Amino acid sequence: MRGLKKSISLVTAAALFLTALPTGGGGLAEVQAAGKAANADVSVKLNPSDASPFNDTDGDGFGEFEGWGTSLCWWANRLGYDETLTQEAARVFFSDEGLDMNIGRYNVGGGDHVFDLGVEEYGLEGSRAPSYSGSEMKVENFTTLKDKKYTASDADLGITSGGTVGEFKKIGWINKLGDSPSKGDNLKYTVKVDKAGEYTVKLLLCHNANTDRDVAVKVGEQEYVATNEQVKAGQIVAASGGDQ
Repeated sequence: MRGLKKSISLVTAAALFLTALPTGGGGLAEVQAAGKAANADVSVKLNPSDASPFNDTDGDGFGEFEGWGTSLCWWANRLGYDETLTQEAARVFFSDEGLDMNIGRYNVGGGDHVFDLGVEEYGLEGSRAPSYSGSEMKVENFTTLKDKKYTASDADLGITSGGTVGEFKKIGWINKLGDSPSKGDNLKYTVKVDKAGEYTVKLLLCHNANTDRDVAVKVGEQEYVATNEQVKAGQIVAASGGDQ
C-alpha cells in the first residue's frame, strides 16, 4: 500500500510540473538524452523568450523558484484527524524518502469548517449541559493534564497532535446504564436533529490506566457500547500518574 501511495504522488507531481512549463507538439517524439535518442510520449521544449517574470527577485527578467510543494487546503484536513495518515503523508510528500517538497500552502478560510458539516458540541455546562441527579456529581476544573501534549489529532474536536491539553471541565460518578441514581447517575443530553439519519458521537474521557470499564451511550432504546479495549486504544494523552 505504501508503494502505491508513493507512485500516485509521483504521478501527480509529474503532471503538475509538466503543465507548469511551455509544451509544444504532442504524440510520439524523439528526445535527446545524454547524446542518445530515446522514445518518449511527449517532447517538452523550454523557451526562454516565454519565461514568466513572476517573482523576479534579481531583475533579470526570469522568475525564480523558491521551492516546490502542494496546496493543503482540501486534502490535508482529511488526513489530520489520524496520526498514522498524517505521518505517512508527511513522509511521502515532504521528506527525502518521498517527493521532498519544501512548501505547503494553505489559504486561511479556504477549506470547509467542521461545524458546516453538522458537528455540534455538548459540554457539561451551559445551554447544552446534561441533566443528572447523583449526590456526589459536580462539575469541576481538571488540571492534572494541563501541561501534557496530545499524541493524536481530531479535527472535529479541535485537537492537534503535539498541542498542549490545558485545563478543562470534568464530572465523575457516572453510573452504568440503567442503574438507579444515588451518589452517581447517567448523563442525560437532549439533542435536537433536523432529520433522521446516522450520527457519530465522540466522547472525551479521563480514566486511570488500570480501568476495566466499558463506555455506553443510549439513544432512545438503542444502546451503543465501546469496550474497555476500544477506549484504551483511543488514548490521546497520558500522564505519569496514570490518568489518560
